[in-house]
Amino acid sequence: MIRLVASRLLQMPVILLVIYTLTFVLAWALPGEAVLNDEGRQPPPEVLAAMRAQYNLDNPLALYVEYLASASGVTWTIETLKGAAGNPPAYVFD
Repeated sequence: MIRLVASRLLQMPVILLVIYTLTFVLAWALPGEAVLNDEGRQPPPEVLAAMRAQYNLDNPLALYVEYLASASGVTWTIETLKGAAGNPPAYVFD
């Protein structure tokens, strides 16, 4: 029984990585772009380029790494540890 539980716990990170990767690839394969507005008015090309750079839409690998860090909780953990070491997070009430 313990071997089964240990085996499943070791398989979990691989399964989660596959699920995160499939989700990212399917979302990236959808037509359209997140910064474009289909309702008529469009921002100037300079603004579109700045938005693509800000959100890493021009670099899929960087966007994937950022997505993995956010989805897996690494970003939250790092920010929480930084808050605990220095200033307390804003959501902590005394």
